Amino acid sequence: MSFRLRLGLFIIGLAIAAGIIAHTGLNTLLDQLDRAGWLVLPVALAWLGVYTCAAWAWWVTLTRLPHRPGFWRTWTISVSSFSLNHVTPVLGVGGEAYRAAAVAPWIGGHEAVGSVVQYRLLHSLAHMLFVVTALIPGVLLLPRTPAAIALLVVTGGVGALVAWFLHRR
Repeated sequence: MSFRLRLGLFIIGLAIAAGIIAHTGLNTLLDQLDRAGWLVLPVALAWLGVYTCAAWAWWVTLTRLPHRPGFWRTWTISVSSFSLNHVTPVLGVGGEAYRAAAVAPWIGGHEAVGSVVQYRLLHSLAHMLFVVTALIPGVLLLPRTPAAIALLVVTGGVGALVAWFLHRR
């Protein structure tokens, strides 16, 4: 991705952010930030940890490649791609194309797409394992009604099936 294209996209992003701030109102945003108070710091630190782990996971999948980007470049690409996913309507996959395009100069186009697919599979597998693991407190804490038991069994079955499918890929 050329410097001019990145600069243009950055300027477009700044314009969109400025438009959102102008539409919402700076005072409204500052009031909400003030209401959140000190809770902003632990939330930001938690997300910093999440994004750092996600970037590290992707970076580790690139270890077999001789010319991979450094960790901090991988981290920046990863955080940017997650941001794009959050603002892309419907599926939230705009960041994946960006991720592949951003890493392609180091590892080539085919390897870049492969690394993104591999990372997404691992990321989805982690989500499914989290769902299945989260059923343990559900079994312990939810009432033993037929509806709750059926919901736990169906969720566990679907989660395990999807996790198995992703693991096999």
